[in-house]
Amino acid sequence: MLRVDLARLKSRGSDRIDADLAASEPVWAEIGVEPAAAFAIRLEASKAGPDVIVRGRIEGDVLGACRRCLAETRSRVDEPVLLVFRSGIDPVQAEREEVCVLPENVRDLDLEPAIRELLILANPRYTLCRDGCRGRCAGCGADLNLEPCSCTAVTGDERWAVLRRLAE
Repeated sequence: MLRVDLARLKSRGSDRIDADLAASEPVWAEIGVEPAAAFAIRLEASKAGPDVIVRGRIEGDVLGACRRCLAETRSRVDEPVLLVFRSGIDPVQAEREEVCVLPENVRDLDLEPAIRELLILANPRYTLCRDGCRGRCAGCGADLNLEPCSCTAVTGDERWAVLRRLAE
């Protein structure tokens, strides 16, 4: 699915990869990203000397929890892709040069591990259900967007009462 035929790439010079990455695909397993629907993967692979360059976009919606009220939210992911695959280097050197390892003597280049990493990094960590989200009450847990809090006002820790009186 997310593979580049290196023989065809060598003969043509470039290759197009258009795929829809369904929510049931194994690439989503255990990465902490829950897709709302299929992601559109639009890539173009090309040769640049011995390297393989992959450019394009990843687009789709992910589900998550609002960081204030914990309501389910939907966030848009629209990420540019630029991957450089280089042969003859080890993973440490690849990390240092910010490239991906192009395995020796393979017929197909598997893009799934690199795309998986991009999806992890593109996933929004903190989302809000809306800009004016009021969150939850720290005392009773009431969703302040739906109902007022029924807690009594807390005046503070009595151990600090002496210092509060000094500040008055």
